[in-house]
Amino acid sequence: MRSAGPEPVGAAEAVDDGLPELHVRTDDGPADVRSHVVGPLRVTTVRGPALALRAVPGGAPGVTALVHVRGSAVLGDGGTGRCGPGDLVVCDGPFALRETEDFLLHMVQLPLHVLGPALDPAGLRGVHRPADSPTASLIEPLLVSLAGPGEAWQGPTADRLASDTAGLLTTLARETGSAFPPDAGSDRHLLTTRLRAYVNENLFDRGLSPESPLQPEFPCGVRHRAP
Repeated sequence: MRSAGPEPVGAAEAVDDGLPELHVRTDDGPADVRSHVVGPLRVTTVRGPALALRAVPGGAPGVTALVHVRGSAVLGDGGTGRCGPGDLVVCDGPFALRETEDFLLHMVQLPLHVLGPALDPAGLRGVHRPADSPTASLIEPLLVSLAGPGEAWQGPTADRLASDTAGLLTTLARETGSAFPPDAGSDRHLLTTRLRAYVNENLFDRGLSPESPLQPEFPCGVRHRAP
């Protein structure tokens, strides 16, 4: 799928290049598909009339971020949501869209190793609207730019753009607060924050000391000398 020219939907052969793949099928009409790579990313553009399409990622595991330039769609077989121009949709597996009108859609696939091992891709899943997410408003025009002519993004520039895209998606994950699983590091951070707040509140208490006996009413195991 390295060709930047039009190809019949689903007719491209799989390329074992260590990059993600995207197998697109339509249920009720033809569509035009163009695909190219930008560093470690695969960018796929689909355009056509109102129709239903299904996309199945393959190759290297990762996430698919998609944006509409034109048209709108209903998400999922059960119609669980809608998306349109300006909305960022992130999927971490197969997905279905029912395009409700003439549409132009860009889909960018990022391998997990680009996003980083700490990120849980399931936490990014769903529709991110610019009105609710400043980060999503930054990602959408970047994805549209990546869908430009494939020869425009080569070499170190392509790698930097991939890194920037991954960085913004990681920021979006932190913004939503659901894509990073809890671990000992986050527990230590919480403990440190609570300890610092407690000490700041008791700076003028001469009884505050690391050697003071533990009082159960104080948070985080802070030791305080009994009066």
